[in-house]
Amino acid sequence: MKTLGMLGLFLVVAGALLLPVVARPAPAQPAAAPLAAVAARPADAPTWHEVSTEKPAMYSPYYTMHDLDMLDESSGWAWTDDCILHYTGGEWTTQTCLGRGHSLTALAMVSDEEGWAVEGPRFLPDAPGPFRHYTGGNWVEVTNPVTEVVSAIGVVSSDDGWAMASYGEIMRYDGVAWQVVQSPTAERMADIEMVSADEGWAVGDNGAILHYADDAWHVETSPTTEHLTAIDALSATDVWVAGGVVLHYDGSSWQIVLPDSGSYFVSMVSADEGWFAGYDLVHYLNGQWTSMELPRPPWPASEPPVLVSIDMVSAEEGWASGTTGLLLHYTHDHIGVLDGAFTGFLPSVRSQ
Repeated sequence: MKTLGMLGLFLVVAGALLLPVVARPAPAQPAAAPLAAVAARPADAPTWHEVSTEKPAMYSPYYTMHDLDMLDESSGWAWTDDCILHYTGGEWTTQTCLGRGHSLTALAMVSDEEGWAVEGPRFLPDAPGPFRHYTGGNWVEVTNPVTEVVSAIGVVSSDDGWAMASYGEIMRYDGVAWQVVQSPTAERMADIEMVSADEGWAVGDNGAILHYADDAWHVETSPTTEHLTAIDALSATDVWVAGGVVLHYDGSSWQIVLPDSGSYFVSMVSADEGWFAGYDLVHYLNGQWTSMELPRPPWPASEPPVLVSIDMVSAEEGWASGTTGLLLHYTHDHIGVLDGAFTGFLPSVRSQ
């Protein structure tokens, strides 16, 4: 899937490419923003809660849900290993499994009736696999035109989608088939965000940023060489990126707004609020950054979880998933709050 801010040892377990094993960077503490007290939360404020979900029979501590794609508060999709999961009726359940010898690398849904996933053989993360098109209630195999692993998918509509692969290959879906198009980079791109059929962004290794405009992809000037892993665009002039650092695009240039953040995934709610996930949860609200620690699992005791996906439905609801089977739900109403884990562990507040 996605790499972090520096190259490390990739951990591949049961075909799921997890985060590299790297030392956690110490969060920057600007002199102008020392540790501050956190105001008491209103009693009716939403909080993060840990949620149990269906696990495969051969459950391991590396069971991880990737590419959370919430269509609304009552429906969402994700994948783990060779299975695709669906959130409906208030529960996450296995929608389908591709079977032994398969694993997934990316997923993006158009609706509950249509979406795309891409796979690669289990235990062979560098081997390409076919696309899977969800239509008519089935995941139908579709030819992959490149020989590299597809690392990101972004869909605009039922007949317009984009995909990117390991060495900068770019493909476009025209409603009939995936076709290779000209790419301006050889970097692996980790995420795509289209704001319309005519404009979009992609980010990847070594600080690579691509901008789709005027019917072509162009390389943007990047302020970092960190491996960028996720992007969320509120509009063509308000784009956020995570990848060890947090970047923001205001329509004219890219700026680093939070260095050494330890965050690798992003989901914005508005121009003034968003969540960043990685080694912990970071909440951006009205220019202020609040860091929230994750709960440690009972095992393996030496390895705290790392969040690998986050998707906010609104300012009052969202989901985040991580290693060791961690699944978190941000909501008002929930049974089994984590003993204040996400209201008490607020080690720092930094103002931008």
